[in-house]
Amino acid sequence: MSPRPTQIAVIGAGEGSGEALEAAAEVGRLLAEAGAGSRFTLEVRVSNIGAIAMYEQLGFRRAGRRRRYYSDNGEDAMIMWLGEPGF
Repeated sequence: MSPRPTQIAVIGAGEGSGEALEAAAEVGRLLAEAGAGSRFTLEVRVSNIGAIAMYEQLGFRRAGRRRRYYSDNGEDAMIMWLGEPGF
């Protein structure tokens, strides 16, 4: 079975510091080394424009929405893929 992290967060980093981008790139590298392959998917709050831009910088592309995904406020999630979707 491939590794499946459920949450990744950088706490206390200032916007634009580059820490989140570095952390996300490192997680991708570690997952690839662990045999997770070259296809990744994630969900991110549609309101989190900064995170969406960061993931796009890493090569992810927008692939759809999960309606009312977040239980705390019913916000939609943006589905993003890196590599070809594994449908």
